[in-house]
Amino acid sequence: MIQLHSQALVVCHPDGRMEPLDLCSIMRALLIQAKAPIDSIEPWIFEQMIDSIVSYFRRDLETGTVPFSQILELTQHLIEDFMNDRLGRSGEIDLFEVAHHAGDAAFELDFYSEVKRLLVERAMPPKEEESKSMPLRIIGLRRCAKFLAGRRRWSKRSSEVRDEILSYIREEVAKVKPENLALVVLS
Repeated sequence: MIQLHSQALVVCHPDGRMEPLDLCSIMRALLIQAKAPIDSIEPWIFEQMIDSIVSYFRRDLETGTVPFSQILELTQHLIEDFMNDRLGRSGEIDLFEVAHHAGDAAFELDFYSEVKRLLVERAMPPKEEESKSMPLRIIGLRRCAKFLAGRRRWSKRSSEVRDEILSYIREEVAKVKPENLALVVLS
């Protein structure tokens, strides 16, 4: 059996036809359609967007085939949110900055409690924006994991800390249960 590319999904078209779809190509086409210059998005952000979509379908939904309309809708939503930059700084949490500003004594405990506070605060929309989708970017994960692990270079311990942080974020977001929150974690 031929291995499916890591950035591709098996797509089910409305006429019943199934084929592997390269998400990189569809996202580039959608960027052009949104009249956004492709060069305006850094390559690593573009890769993170694709990885997020593939991860969502393969790991979160645990599905092998995806309807084309569902992929199209999700990628358009992700690109629009990114290109419109509706977030400003209020829709962004920099994990490295949170870890860096935690106190010296028991700083890891302070870090996790501050992340929890920020997630709860940002997951609760103002009353006038309840119906809107609320994207929340979490950045600085890689730097934060190295910092908390006490390493200058990426290591096995850094990977373990990164996984712990991601698990904690997922658990806290699940507890809050926001209806319209779109969470994007960028390393």
